[in-house]
Amino acid sequence: NLKPTFIPRAAAPAAATVAPVTVAVPSVASRYTSLLAALLKESGGSPAPAVSGGSLAPSSKPPALPVLSLHLGHLDALAARNDASALASVLAAAEAVVAEIDVTKMAAALAVAADLEDAALTKEKEGAEGDKKALLVALRAKALALADLHKLAAAAATTAAATTTAASGIGVAAPQSGTPAAESGKSGKSESASALSALDAAISALHRWGAPSEHPKICAAGHAAHGRHALALAALDEALGKEKGVPTKADVEARLALLRTLGWEHLATGVEAQLLLSYPKAYPPGF
Repeated sequence: NLKPTFIPRAAAPAAATVAPVTVAVPSVASRYTSLLAALLKESGGSPAPAVSGGSLAPSSKPPALPVLSLHLGHLDALAARNDASALASVLAAAEAVVAEIDVTKMAAALAVAADLEDAALTKEKEGAEGDKKALLVALRAKALALADLHKLAAAAATTAAATTTAASGIGVAAPQSGTPAAESGKSGKSESASALSALDAAISALHRWGAPSEHPKICAAGHAAHGRHALALAALDEALGKEKGVPTKADVEARLALLRTLGWEHLATGVEAQLLLSYPKAYPPGF
């Protein structure tokens, strides 16, 4: 009687552990930094500019104006209007563009009468006109960024004041001078005042090179910052009347806020209906 003999199989070898391969993928910021450095190097600017927090670091060689203008447009388009750090980056980029332009040389070239037979003069005037356009764009971006920063500072100061008032209303002693709460309230008011002063200076600089009628939205922002809401509404209506397309949602919301601040609820109701009709929160399902 032969019994089957079972031969045990050899144990399967342990699976080899493969170390994970980490591939370094450059971030969008690093790729943008490298591309910006290459553009500046090709255009005769600094060979290796440093970009920190979206703003250009100072360098020994002045970078080219077209690249700085593109950098400003990139930051201004992506900046959230309620983000103070993003707005500060826009301010830094705008100031870099303004610093790159020799306004005295530009004004002298623009003041000279055109002579089509003088090729050098014609080229100089064309360059001065391009510099003026870049200057106006930078000053507009700077003024709008400062207007948004003033809104943030004013909102922070209002919140601090409301907190202090509510605390005193429920019997809590008002913060004494020198305490963190009192210093926070003073800091908020100081930041709001300094932001308003910077906004006035930026609008004044813009008025030197462009008539107020050319940028009514900035005039509206300046009037609103000073509490002149009726003038701000008139300037905003003038700006929206000049636009050929449909007004943006932000412009309609700004107009609605001004109407409510003025207490004109009968007009605000119509604008609110227009806002819901033009920019609904959701669209109905298709049939």
